[in-house]
Amino acid sequence: MIETRVGYTEWEDHRFCGRSVMNDLCGGLSFSALNVLGITGRSLSREEAELFDELCAGGSAPDARAWPLKLIRIVSAYGGFYSGVAATQLCMEGVGAIGPWLTEASAEAILDYEACCAAAGGDLEAGFWKLLEKRKRLRGWGVPLRPRDERYLSMERSVTKRGRHLLTHWSAMSALSGLLRTHKQIEPNVSAAFGAALLDLGFSPTQIAPLGCVAINHMFVAHAAESSRERYPEYQRLAEDDVAYAGPPPRVLPPEWKRAST
Repeated sequence: MIETRVGYTEWEDHRFCGRSVMNDLCGGLSFSALNVLGITGRSLSREEAELFDELCAGGSAPDARAWPLKLIRIVSAYGGFYSGVAATQLCMEGVGAIGPWLTEASAEAILDYEACCAAAGGDLEAGFWKLLEKRKRLRGWGVPLRPRDERYLSMERSVTKRGRHLLTHWSAMSALSGLLRTHKQIEPNVSAAFGAALLDLGFSPTQIAPLGCVAINHMFVAHAAESSRERYPEYQRLAEDDVAYAGPPPRVLPPEWKRAST
């Protein structure tokens, strides 16, 4: 017997997360909201779904030179759409430099900051220094190669126009970002924005990471589809002039081994 809340098949209809596919889901949920339902078991309201869709769109950074999109294109160039997407998902499993897990880490940092402020009697700056004593590095802050993260700014607009910038977790993230800007010259990035917005939607940090995967998947499948279709030869074989071997020198076989091999 398999115990699952995901669903099951019936005659003439199917059930997904307790809802009728034919009567409840078809025409009732957007594709991204359907993913949210599958991951969290929660059905977003229309307004919440519209916000989540905007966050997903605003978080797009589809530059083919960026890792892991470059990895998708290399693997998919051998003709494998599925292998390209799978390879990229696997390389982001666990803690790494980038990827959806950063949204979970950012959400945890925001909650930690709120707890530190509460312990400091509501003093935001005292809470900031307490947080830095606790966390040597804050995931979700730091923008390489440019002054501001455009994806953060896009999400900020989506949140602000709905008045959600006044909610608890976005307010805490904004206060923390202001203090980091003042004292450390560090700007928030897309992970901080996504983490704060989804905390205010009622999701936990552990739910936010897989939701972050949903938010960036459209870029993965787009690059995998193009590269598997075009099969760029430069992705299939690196130019020999650009490759240098830095490993141990070739092994020298004893003469008797060479005779045996011939």
